[in-house]
Amino acid sequence: MVRMNIPADNRSFRQELFSFLSEWFDPADTLPVHTSGSTGKPKELYVEKERMMESACLTCSFLGLQKEDSALLCMPLQYIAGKMVVIRALVAGLDLLPVTPSGHPLKDLTKAPVFAAMIPMQVYNSLQVPRESDIATNQTPHYRRRSYRLPTERCVKRFPPCRMVYLRHDRNCHTLPYAD
Repeated sequence: MVRMNIPADNRSFRQELFSFLSEWFDPADTLPVHTSGSTGKPKELYVEKERMMESACLTCSFLGLQKEDSALLCMPLQYIAGKMVVIRALVAGLDLLPVTPSGHPLKDLTKAPVFAAMIPMQVYNSLQVPRESDIATNQTPHYRRRSYRLPTERCVKRFPPCRMVYLRHDRNCHTLPYAD
């Protein structure tokens, strides 16, 4: 069972989360999702829930996420990236920490989540604020792309184009590059 620490002060984000969960547990086999538009015009797609669960399981396995690890939800739920964070929490039994999507998703946290999926701007912004940077760099996560590794603070200065950054605070930082 997933535990959620839902912020009481953001009614609309809570409603989006509950609306998505209602859609997820609906008996339909597919779910409408929207791409972010990072590589072109945003598109609406219908994705099989089974495939979304398989993808979530693969990510959780790859990152070594375990039941009751914390997962930060800091992206809008109208896009597939935010929905996949919730699905990962559901399939792996993660503690979901929803925060209102913003450029500073760590600002109200007191402890680093075990897992966070962020866009590069969120990582960059968080590293500019000392208190957020302390949370983001807890146990010195590393950035890994192709064959080199750099500490997070240094890598952000040299961020290659990417659309998503996955942080696992006791392991490495992984990115999904733009499609060529």
